[in-house]
Amino acid sequence: MNPRAVIVLVPAVLLLIVIVQNTEAIRLRLLFWQLDVSLVIVLVVTAVLAFATGFLASWITAANKRRVAKAARR
Repeated sequence: MNPRAVIVLVPAVLLLIVIVQNTEAIRLRLLFWQLDVSLVIVLVVTAVLAFATGFLASWITAANKRRVAKAARR
């Protein structure tokens, strides 16, 4: 198995286990709002936001490196 696949697969499986085991309802307080939601939803939304943030940071870094490399070739 590809090492990169293992690096992605192991945390994904661990996250799935944590999500499945935490299904109770919680009261979420955010600034002035209070919501009664399932912990599963909170965990999934948090994981998606974390993934999107990491992906965006990686994409911006790669774009900056490409721009610098392109400028250096001129």
